[in-house]
Amino acid sequence: MVLKFSLTRVLFFLSLMFFPFFSPAQDVLPFQDPERSISERVRDVISRLTPEEKVSMMVHESAGVPRLGIPAYNWWNEALHGVGRAGKATVFPQAIGLAATFDPDLLHRIGDVISTEARAKYNAALKRGTMQQYTGLTFWSPNVNIFR
Repeated sequence: MVLKFSLTRVLFFLSLMFFPFFSPAQDVLPFQDPERSISERVRDVISRLTPEEKVSMMVHESAGVPRLGIPAYNWWNEALHGVGRAGKATVFPQAIGLAATFDPDLLHRIGDVISTEARAKYNAALKRGTMQQYTGLTFWSPNVNIFR
């Protein structure tokens, strides 16, 4: 069940994030239509993907599905104390230092700055027409280095 939920979430974000890549002249598939409900869009895109395509999207370097207009995407990014490894960005203290402030309002404001910078970097990547590592809107926080 966890795998299905994770795959559903991944596919939903793909369908939302890459909608701007479709030109108005193309036929819009149900999963590409922002007027439809999220569950309808998720069910539609999952029904169109082959098992091999679904598996290829479960790694951080997710393969694209050109026949559906879904470009490749790299999910590798983190933002525990700022937008990590994506060029110039605000960097805040490590999590233990932030926790030591005992100031929930400050933590919310820091989260707002991080999310604003993340969106700006994502929009810049879209403008350049590239989705490389550290440029997407997928952030792991807190994170665990599962490879270690």
